[in-house]
Amino acid sequence: RAATGELSAHSAEGLLDEIWADIPFAAAWLSASERADADAAVARFLAWQAGHEHADLVGVEVPFAVRIDIDGAVVTLRGSVDRLERTAGGDLRVIDFKTGRSTPTKDEVARMPQIGVYQLAIEAGAFDDVAPGAASAGASLVYLRHDDNEGWPKEFRQPSLTEAPHLTDDADELAYPTWVHQRVAQAHAVLASGRFDARPGPVCRHCPVASSCPARSGQVM
Repeated sequence: RAATGELSAHSAEGLLDEIWADIPFAAAWLSASERADADAAVARFLAWQAGHEHADLVGVEVPFAVRIDIDGAVVTLRGSVDRLERTAGGDLRVIDFKTGRSTPTKDEVARMPQIGVYQLAIEAGAFDDVAPGAASAGASLVYLRHDDNEGWPKEFRQPSLTEAPHLTDDADELAYPTWVHQRVAQAHAVLASGRFDARPGPVCRHCPVASSCPARSGQVM
């Protein structure tokens, strides 16, 4: 509805009213709290859309499937992007909307595989039917729960693969055309091996089964 110009603050309120009663909440106060957050998120989105840097909207929830060569193997990248835009220079930019309660750091955004894969899909020609030969103009994460200033959501940008093809000086990463190719190669190797090793990470601090996690003893999950 936003893409076709049919979304306004008033119509969004009505749409939320239609579905809100069907969403289960543990308590009435939680429903009221979440609804207030949802209304604020929609308001931020509308402000963002109205003042967003000019670019032609190619589509929303745009599906893609494209094959790339990784270490001699053919890997298919498949998914859909929330919003795909064409810049004035003819390149494509991906916008991904988030509704999470926490926001990432700039370094985390620069290394985020999800939007990195979207960029790689652009470079591999996944959207040649709408923008033949277009390169990636980078990607953005828009966090609708979080206010930046004047009612806008917080937005984080991932540099294009042309701007930042590599993130480190690691020899293994430099052996690939971009850091995203390396991440895809790592994922392919894990799937091909059938081994899924538990790896410590930031979420370990909140994990309810951390005390029995195989990562503590080096076992395989």
